[in-house]
Amino acid sequence: MTEFAKSVNTYDRDVTKVKRREVFRCSDRSYFVRVNGRLYEFEYFFQLAELVADTKSPDLPDTIS
Repeated sequence: MTEFAKSVNTYDRDVTKVKRREVFRCSDRSYFVRVNGRLYEFEYFFQLAELVADTKSPDLPDTIS
């Protein structure tokens, strides 16, 4: 959860110069982030998820049933 919060608070992939960052908590596992740059505003939705099925992993089932 600490790494997840750090990613949310520092994410600015598309913005060259951050002027403002707004972080909204949607739940304990999801955040909405609005980042304002010099010319544009970008919005991102982060949600923490757990991988429970994978057809290429021998440790996980192919599907969830």
